[in-house]
Amino acid sequence: TVVIGIPVTSNVQVDVFNIVGQRVQTTSRIQVVAGYHSIVVDGQALASGVYFVQATIPGKLSEVRKVVLVR
Repeated sequence: TVVIGIPVTSNVQVDVFNIVGQRVQTTSRIQVVAGYHSIVVDGQALASGVYFVQATIPGKLSEVRKVVLVR
């Protein structure tokens, strides 16, 4: 679970990248209202390791969080 702050109601795209910068997972765009939101990333298909979760509002902002997946 990753917490992100959204300044305005927007469509948000969430991507997961591995340590070398390869996109390993993408969610569809979801519409969220302004405020803080917890986004659950499904790690079932991912191996243990370090990943970066990027939430993007196209053309406006991008927020990245480092996560460690431990099995």
